Parts: sequence; structure tokens; C-alpha cells
Amino acid sequence: MASHLLQALRTVPKSGSAAMFGRPNDWIAVSLLVFLALCPVPLGSNRPFFWASNVAIVGGMGLLYIALIRGRFRVRLPQRLFRIPSILWLIVVLAMVVQIIPFGHFGLYITAVSADGGQIQSSTISLAAGTTILSALRWISFGLFFLLVVQIATSRSRADWMLRAIFFIIAAHAAIALLDFAQDGRWLGFLAADAYPGAVTGTFVNRNSFASFIVMGIGIGCCMALHTMLGTKTESERQTHAFQQLSQLFCIGTGLFIMMGAIIASQSRMGTVMAVFTVLASLLLAGLKFRSGAITKFSVLAAGMTLILLLAIVLVGAGLLGRIDMLGHDTSVRLNLYSQIIEMIRAKPWTGYGAGSFEVAYPLYHREPVSPNHWWDKAHSTYLSLFAELGIVVGLLPIVVVAFFFRHALQLFLIQDSAWWHAQTALVVISAVTIHSIFDFSLEIDANAYQFLAIIGVGISVASRGKERKMLEG
Repeated sequence: MASHLLQALRTVPKSGSAAMFGRPNDWIAVSLLVFLALCPVPLGSNRPFFWASNVAIVGGMGLLYIALIRGRFRVRLPQRLFRIPSILWLIVVLAMVVQIIPFGHFGLYITAVSADGGQIQSSTISLAAGTTILSALRWISFGLFFLLVVQIATSRSRADWMLRAIFFIIAAHAAIALLDFAQDGRWLGFLAADAYPGAVTGTFVNRNSFASFIVMGIGIGCCMALHTMLGTKTESERQTHAFQQLSQLFCIGTGLFIMMGAIIASQSRMGTVMAVFTVLASLLLAGLKFRSGAITKFSVLAAGMTLILLLAIVLVGAGLLGRIDMLGHDTSVRLNLYSQIIEMIRAKPWTGYGAGSFEVAYPLYHREPVSPNHWWDKAHSTYLSLFAELGIVVGLLPIVVVAFFFRHALQLFLIQDSAWWHAQTALVVISAVTIHSIFDFSLEIDANAYQFLAIIGVGISVASRGKERKMLEG
């Protein structure tokens, strides 16, 4: 990966579009990767200060990109792919703007009714207008970040080393988290969460957010390993590059072993399930792509991943196995919580309580049997959080956008001959993270959100020209 990166940075474009877009895209790609590597460090960027900092950094990268290309901007995706998600994303941001309009100045106060019949009047739709403003800025930065990734990842070679770099970035975070755990937290110090004694969380605020971050790396690693094993090389090329292939598989396998160990040591039950899911989904998609002649290689990868999982459980899995006994109780608590959130949604199904306002709005409905001794600042379900904060209609729009990109990635995966593994990675990661988001708030953590968008952006952007583009636009 390092050799690919150095080669890309040393490439001097000669003329035409290459001179216009070559080196600036390489510089922005490196900037994005550095941002992705540092974003998880301050508690997964899960504090308002870091939200604002990330908005400023992404905005700065956008301005840098505009300066580097000197006004020669052009959208490098098929218009049909770019138009619909942009409109839906814009509607979400505009809905947040509407939520902070001070209707009270015009005598129109917004009433929120609590579970016991009490009423609270607010000048704005949002019960936390300041947080909603910051949420709108975050969503704008997500869109800009995604656009930057898409713009610079249309080069297949660049998309290739970007995904590989993201894999090793996540592997490095997993390794540091394990080493910090082995040193009783002396490495990361105040950067590590202290709410989960005995569990590996790295620099994230909780184990499930950390697990989601690692699961995305496992998804990349599995797809990368399958591409290395299957590829499109001839038999003579495979024999010539056999040692190179083995060395790549060894590096990927080492990274996967570290990540799987970190997942198990995090004691995240759903994270472990999703890690297994990513392996199975990768194999299933590869089987769909290569219907014959690859059964032996699939078996080797499946056996290897099973061995890695079992070894990780033996080494660091005692805490995870202990938490399985608590599954029944925790499920009951979570279902009661979801029931009260659904009451919230029913009370304000169209406008919601304001983006980012769950922490303020939920106490209106918080009562037994959900323990009053615990402060619920998240809905522990990204979907319920969207519906509660934005209303059902607007809350559905981000889900539609992700589903749109999933469908596009599936099309690319089925028609591509050489860059199929980029689209496969997007499919696997979207599937795993969106399923996990039913039961957790991992995508509401900035580090996970940006990583998720980067993987999707790389996965869908490599087919913006050539035969694939003609097929998609036709």
C-alpha cells in the first residue's frame, strides 16, 4: 500500500485532464485518509467541539480542492446517480433549518406533550435549536466529504490504494486498542473510555461504536482477500506472482486477526455477530460473481476466518462469553426503551423533536420500566433516532439514499470485470452497518459516519466512466 501511495504522489500529470485532475486528487486523497485516521482519536469525535472541528476540517479540504483544480470542477459521476441523492440530502438539511425557525416570534408556539400529559411550549420545532444547527452543519459536511471521496476515487488505481489504506488504518486502531488494553490503559490514557472496565474500546465512547468501526475494516479485508485470491489474472500470471499473492494474503490475514481479536475483546455481542456476517456476506457475493471454479478458494478463506475467530475467542473471549448470559435482561431493557421512543414518534410523527435533540426530548417519556437511574442520551437505534428527531417522512430520506447507493453498488458488482471488489466492499459494509444500526447508534458517531461514507464513495465511484457508465446510463 505504501508503494502505491508513493507512486501516486510522485506521478506528474502530463497534459489534458490528467494534468487537471491527477495530482490534486492525490493530495486530497491523502488528506482524506489522514482525516479518517485521526477522526476516531478524540472519543470517536463524539463531542460537540469535535463535531464542529470536523465540519471545519472537511470544509477546509473542500476549499483546498477548489483551489487546486482552479475552477475546473466537473462532476465525475453519472448525472442520474448524483442528482437523486443530492436532492434528498438537501431536503434533510432544509428540514433541519425549518426546525430552528423561531415561529414563537410570530405567536406560533410549538407544543410537545409528555407521557403524563404535561405540555412544553417552544419557539422552535426543535427542543434543542443550538444542537440542531450543529447537526445541520454536520450533515452538510457529510455530503461534502462524500462528494470529495467520489471525485477523487474514480481512478481505479487510486480507489484501490485508498481502500487498502483504510483497511490498515482500522487495523492500526485495533492493534493500538489491544496494546492499550494489555497495558491497563496506560497508552491511551484520557483518550480511552472508562465506562467499560475489562473491555477493549480503543478511543471510542463505547464498545459497540468501536466494534462497528472494526467491522468495516473486516469487510474491506475479506473482500480484498477474495480479490487477491480470485482476481482476473491468467494462470501464468498467477504462477509468476505467487509469492506476491501469498505475502499480500499474509498481511491481510494479520490485519484480520488483529481486528477479530479487537472485536472479541470489546465484548460487543452484536459487533461479533456482524463480524461473522461480513465474512459470510463476502463469500456469498463472491459466489454470486464466480459461480464456478472458486469453491476451493472460498473454502480456504472460510476455514481461515473460522480459525481466526476461534483463536480470538480462546485468547480474549472470556468477557464476551460472560456477557451472553446477560442477553435476556438487556434485550428486555432495550425493548422497553424502544416502546417509549415509539410513543415519542407517535406524538410528533411529522416534524420530530429536532435533529440532535433526543437527549432533551426523551425525558418527556422516560419512566418505568426503563430505569430512571440511567441517562439515555441516544435512542440506541439510528432508525428510531431519525424518526424521533426528524419525523417519519424526512427521517426516511437518509435511509432511501443509502438504499439507492446499495442498489447502484450491486449493479456495479455484477457488471464489472476488474474493479468488482470495490463495489463488493460497499455492499458488505452497507449491509453490516445498517443491520447493526437497528440496535445501536454507531453511525451517529462521527468517526464511523465518515468511514462509512468513504467506503461507499470509493465503492461506487470507480465505474463512472467506460463500459460500466454507458451500461448504467443506458
